[in-house]
Amino acid sequence: RRVHGEPRTLCVLSSVCLRAMSDPLSLLREFTIQNKKVVFKDDYLILDNAKFHRDTKTNYRSQKGKGKAYELGAVWFLLQHAESTVPQYLRDAQTQKFPLISQVDKKDLLAYLRGDIETSEAIVIAPVAPAEEERPTKKRRTEDQTVEGAAKPEPMQVDSVGVPKKELKPVVEVDPAVANAQEAAKRERMLRTRKTILLCPKKTFSDVVRIVNEHRMEQESAHKRYTEHKQKKSKASTDSSVEPMAISNGVGAALPAAAAVVSSPAVVRTNSDNQRSILDHLLHYKVKPIIVVPAGQTALLTVYNAKELLEEGVFVTTQERKNQGAKKPPSLEIMHTIKDNPISFEVIDSTDRLSRSEWKRVVAVFAQGPEWQFKDWPFEGNMVNLFQHVRGFHLKYHDAEIPATIKSWNVKTLSVHRSKRHLDRTVANDFWEALVAFLLTKRSTAIVP
Repeated sequence: RRVHGEPRTLCVLSSVCLRAMSDPLSLLREFTIQNKKVVFKDDYLILDNAKFHRDTKTNYRSQKGKGKAYELGAVWFLLQHAESTVPQYLRDAQTQKFPLISQVDKKDLLAYLRGDIETSEAIVIAPVAPAEEERPTKKRRTEDQTVEGAAKPEPMQVDSVGVPKKELKPVVEVDPAVANAQEAAKRERMLRTRKTILLCPKKTFSDVVRIVNEHRMEQESAHKRYTEHKQKKSKASTDSSVEPMAISNGVGAALPAAAAVVSSPAVVRTNSDNQRSILDHLLHYKVKPIIVVPAGQTALLTVYNAKELLEEGVFVTTQERKNQGAKKPPSLEIMHTIKDNPISFEVIDSTDRLSRSEWKRVVAVFAQGPEWQFKDWPFEGNMVNLFQHVRGFHLKYHDAEIPATIKSWNVKTLSVHRSKRHLDRTVANDFWEALVAFLLTKRSTAIVP
């Protein structure tokens, strides 16, 4: 239109552009319903003639309208991953640095964008600031009038797609070193904690145990001297009244009195011993209990892998240990704490050279199945009496059958899985739970080194 013979420049924005500037979420919803293509390029979303930065805030707020407004880029990224699994969506969003949409809002937001619902309670339209009142003038200017000599209004600067340039946000450049550090921090995973390190499954703390034992020996020595001084006057009469008696070794048959005089160590029956458990004997006399494992190469538990399973809770086959270069030890030690007392167990696979005092220290045995395993053992083949004095165990694979002889004996069966190594710790815990319960039973003899 010409006024006073001069052309007037007008900037006219399309209705789509004006609607997009006020509500980009509605425009994205319209494109989704009509299956129109949305272009994402250089951190900008392009919807026909409208262009938005990915950080542009929408009217959809989190926590059902009570939280913060979601960014347009996050809403568009959710649409692209609507059919993806939750782990895939979280992984891709973290990689491409898009904010996450809460799972609480996901279903409602997708329903609104796809046109399943007309509106949502989470859509909160921000109030528009009131425009400043226009001062009255003597003569109102209209679009069709121009005052001569007055400055002409400058046209609004728009870009190639019709979006005002002042709405475009500058792209902030990030230092590559900082970006790499942030990306590395996101991928960090905690492998150990303070609690797991303090467990120390491979540490024996032998120095601590030695110091404690020395202190305990000093206390017992002082108490012994005090007792001897107190009973010095009655010692002679007490010695004359004592007669040799049969001695039970705790595992084998009773020994004759003459043999008891020359055997060492001896076992003395006292009233206080009747109230003591096997564990009390071990702690009082500072002896090392013995666990016997099979010597056969077909057994699941041998001296090759007993320490890994019983102390560390990891099952490794004997053949795997041999392939790793392990050599067969004559015996090995396993540490386990019972009632705050660290106890060292000796593991052997042969009882041929056990002395009488060493037989008294046998507390557990792993039975393989055949009875010839217990040849030359105490009780002369009476398995009922044997497993009353020694705790029996049998280790097998979870899918293997239990031998008939094992079923007839008082033996606890432990099953280890062929491939699921995370279950090995449960097997080790079951073993120690049963053995500790056995060690807490009462025994009427005390071992004197």
